[in-house]
Amino acid sequence: MFNHIPKLNLSCLIVFILCLLSFEIVTASKYQIEPLSQKDTTQSIANFQSSHEIKIRTSFILIDDPARLYTMRQYSQNYFGIYLLLANSAHETFKFKPAAYFLFGVSSILGVPLTHEEGHRSVLTYKDIGSISRPYFNSKGAAYVQGVSDNSLIDLRANDLPNYIRLHTAGLESDYMLSLRAEKHMAFNSHNHKLLYFEYFMRRLSLLQYYLTGLFEYDFDLIEESNELKRDIVGHDVYGAIKHIHRPNDEFKRYIQYDELTEEEKSMIKRVGWRSLLNLGSPFLFF
Repeated sequence: MFNHIPKLNLSCLIVFILCLLSFEIVTASKYQIEPLSQKDTTQSIANFQSSHEIKIRTSFILIDDPARLYTMRQYSQNYFGIYLLLANSAHETFKFKPAAYFLFGVSSILGVPLTHEEGHRSVLTYKDIGSISRPYFNSKGAAYVQGVSDNSLIDLRANDLPNYIRLHTAGLESDYMLSLRAEKHMAFNSHNHKLLYFEYFMRRLSLLQYYLTGLFEYDFDLIEESNELKRDIVGHDVYGAIKHIHRPNDEFKRYIQYDELTEEEKSMIKRVGWRSLLNLGSPFLFF
């Protein structure tokens, strides 16, 4: 049953395989594996760095707490580690322009939808609700997390409203987590700025596109599918979150349109949208 048994999806399997391949690539090359102890709940982490010149310094979380595949932090960190290895290899192999186009495609087509949807799914896994992440764009231009019944979501809203609201915003939380991680690497590590710029730029853009839709009163052209297990779990992340904050006992609906919001809710969406422009104040976008 989808509602009670969390299932591994294809994207989880791909990341796991890539992690294993990354270990083999690193150990077979000029890089050394050094244990890295941390105070957090991570139980197994490897730190990669060159024995001669530091080019890559990243880590992979093999087991997190709770030990379920995957937590948001685990998935985001492992994706970021793979991206760094991939970006470094691309810059060493190709000239700047081919590598730049390649990294832009990785971030925009694969990276952002993959980790964004996994952010949503991780909340369901934490609540022991099975789901299926489909992080590729469908005919409607949307990526989904599917396989969850209306009753499961209604129960979650009724019994754990904070996590139900977080279910809407978890994709944005993942995007912000990765943009912050890229920002820290560009500021405090010896990476070439070009290695991470496209990843950082796409994360900031992903955050803005959701928040700014409210300023333009924009609605995604999505109609709820007749089969509830084929529906996305939340629809528009921001509209749904704000609607359920104000009206948690209202009639249940997944895909919230802008016109269905109250004036108070629209006011909050516009306030959030204007404040999201502060993301453009980052100096890393321009230098």
